[in-house]
Amino acid sequence: MTNFTLRLTVTVGQYGGFSNLFWSAFFPNTLVCASTMGDVTIIDPRNGSIMKTIKGHVAPINDIKEFQTLEGQKLLVTAGDDNQCLIFDPTKVAAE
Repeated sequence: MTNFTLRLTVTVGQYGGFSNLFWSAFFPNTLVCASTMGDVTIIDPRNGSIMKTIKGHVAPINDIKEFQTLEGQKLLVTAGDDNQCLIFDPTKVAAE
């Protein structure tokens, strides 16, 4: 059995947890996290800093994916319990 050492803890928000997370294929050194509070958080895992928080849903996010348009634009799409699918351009969303 291999023992692992915890390297970093990142706390996002006051309540809830993550419903989905993945390493970004588009943006280096970026972890994209969807929350049960309806937010998307973009984290730099090298130092634990929150790069951006994207708000839009008023209910938990069930799924989140990256996709690229035919024109090459890199976007995030989310699906939430508020019966919405939202599309974000993470390069144009202001950091909070």
